[in-house]
Amino acid sequence: MELFYSKPIKSIYIYSNNSSSYGLHLLFKFEDNTCLIFERGIFSYSTKIRSTTFFFSKWINIYYKKLSNKVYINKIREDENVSYFIEFSNTDILHIYQRILGNADDWIQDYEIVSKDECVDYERVKEYMAEAFVEDVKDTVLNFV
Repeated sequence: MELFYSKPIKSIYIYSNNSSSYGLHLLFKFEDNTCLIFERGIFSYSTKIRSTTFFFSKWINIYYKKLSNKVYINKIREDENVSYFIEFSNTDILHIYQRILGNADDWIQDYEIVSKDECVDYERVKEYMAEAFVEDVKDTVLNFV
């Protein structure tokens, strides 16, 4: 499923519904106006993006200054619905993880973008992503129109 791996990312949006443990939603909009959506632990690729104001009024554009340098998605990996890793062509990693909010039963999904030259957590995230039990998910991406 190589549908989006060669496409430059135009923008990244987030929508967070903290009333649900799996409430983090990410949308990667590509330059050709197709998109990759992450929601409830599933990645879905779409050739038709909803461009209505209502749809995007819930989403916040993530400022990621390196997108102007034609950044692509190189790889997507997951650790059994606990952590996800989206590695970009510039070696930065968008890491989706679970954050505990008090007691062990109360958690939400959160994210961070780590960069080799800007973040002390980069090596930790990179090593975790390389573990043998962390699997590639590109074959499980759903294509829908």
